[in-house]
Amino acid sequence: MAKRVVLKKGDIVSITRDNHKRYIQYVDNDYYQLNGAVICVFKKIYSSIDNPSVEEIIDDTYDLVLHTFLRAGIKYNGWEKIGHFEPKDVSSVHFFVWHDDGARDLLFRSCGIPIDSNWNVWTTVKEVTYEINLPEGICMPGFVYPPRDIEEMVFGILPLVHRNTVKQIIARGQPIPDIATYKVSTLVSNTPQNSDQRYAEKNECSR
Repeated sequence: MAKRVVLKKGDIVSITRDNHKRYIQYVDNDYYQLNGAVICVFKKIYSSIDNPSVEEIIDDTYDLVLHTFLRAGIKYNGWEKIGHFEPKDVSSVHFFVWHDDGARDLLFRSCGIPIDSNWNVWTTVKEVTYEINLPEGICMPGFVYPPRDIEEMVFGILPLVHRNTVKQIIARGQPIPDIATYKVSTLVSNTPQNSDQRYAEKNECSR
């Protein structure tokens, strides 16, 4: 029988891929919108043979805050729980979902939501609001990513925001979230060449 995965907020988990390793921390639950585990991804990229202390890991800053199926990552994708520490505070991070024209029309007719709203916006401590513009500060895509996608995003193989969403933002004259520019170039000095090639191939296929 498979061992039951027990998780607590503050648990630190390692993700290894292509001889590189990154660390994430289970920091909160999103009860207002997606009802899932929220993780932060620490910036530093290690070699797969490195084993830094929990104190060294937690002393780093984070650059991503995402939703995922954390238990599935540990149980089926080889992620490893390596320790525990007081969770980082991500209560000021905003999550967003884009409204296309059909969604805006539906929300207006069924819920009275302003027709000019472009975004669902929420945090782990604040219910969803409907906004014309994204708020200041850190804004992250509001989607529960499967573990494989998390791996490919944290190692720069996949972009965080789909290119069609970026085109829609530009078409409506909205400022592009900083996170939309988070691509493999931010990791190129630390990411293996074959990962860069796979990212380029994915982009070519999606054009």
